[in-house]
Amino acid sequence: MTYIKPEDVVGTATNVRVLFDGGDESYAVALVNWKGKEMYAIRWNGDDRKPGGFPLFGKTPLWMVLPEEIAVDGIAGIIGKAYQ
Repeated sequence: MTYIKPEDVVGTATNVRVLFDGGDESYAVALVNWKGKEMYAIRWNGDDRKPGGFPLFGKTPLWMVLPEEIAVDGIAGIIGKAYQ
């Protein structure tokens, strides 16, 4: 299993609090500080073939910040399914 762990993802998002990490070949969800606001973010974890996951900036893994309008209901659904 090779992928960059969500807590090791760097970029413009700071104060990253990982809420869910599905591991290799899955996704991760976090609460991050982005442009001075607390926002939800998501990314696809990598695997042996593509350890950087997505999104990437060059070879640097990043978080994709979700718009507020879809984040709360969407993340609630994702987190709820992860713990069922």
